[in-house]
Amino acid sequence: MRPLVVFTGNLGKDAEVINLDGGRKVVVLSVATNESYTDSKGEKQQKTQWHTVKSFQKEVSEKFTDNLKKGTKIEVRGHLMYRPWEKEIGGETVKFTETYIDLVELGWV
Repeated sequence: MRPLVVFTGNLGKDAEVINLDGGRKVVVLSVATNESYTDSKGEKQQKTQWHTVKSFQKEVSEKFTDNLKKGTKIEVRGHLMYRPWEKEIGGETVKFTETYIDLVELGWV
C-alpha cells in the first residue's frame, strides 16, 4: 500500500509539461509548504519545504497547466514515491522526495 498524502502549498514556478514518447505527457510542479513555529528563545521561525509533484494523468495536463503559475496556492492529493536524491544548494545538502498524483485530485484552495 502506497502512503497517501494531502498538502497545501504554493507553486515555486510555473508548471512544466514534458512530452514523452508515444504522445504521453508528464506535468511537473515545484510546491513549497511553510511551517511557522516559535523557537526556544521565543522567536518566530518559518521553515519552507520543497516538494516535487508529478502527474502522468492526461486530465491534469489538459485542465490545469494553463492555470498553474508561480505563486498559485494549490492542494495536492497523491501518493509518495521514495526516489531519493540529493543536491547541494548554497553549501547545504538538500534531500528530495517526489509525490505522484494518482487521480485528478489537484484542486484550488
